[in-house]
Amino acid sequence: MKELAQEYGFDYDTVTADIDEQALGDRTSDPAELVTLLARAKADAIYGRLETKLGLLLTCDQVVIYQGRVREKPTSTQQVLLQSLGMLDKHYPYHAQHRK
Repeated sequence: MKELAQEYGFDYDTVTADIDEQALGDRTSDPAELVTLLARAKADAIYGRLETKLGLLLTCDQVVIYQGRVREKPTSTQQVLLQSLGMLDKHYPYHAQHRK
């Protein structure tokens, strides 16, 4: 993003949505629907906090599917190690979505 901003002469801010992603959506249904729901929830949360509504708001989300389940972001070092070791040398479906 930094390179695009420099090339096209615009400024941008990075803002976090600060939402509880775990509380949203169904992890057992369509991953594409889940990432769309999460990207929209992030956009709604951020838009509500903006001081000015002019400009472009771009949000995104992504999920990885492993053994038929959505893999959540690890919350501990132990989870990182367990997930990483179990996923070595394999390919996984990956779903991403952005909202603007």
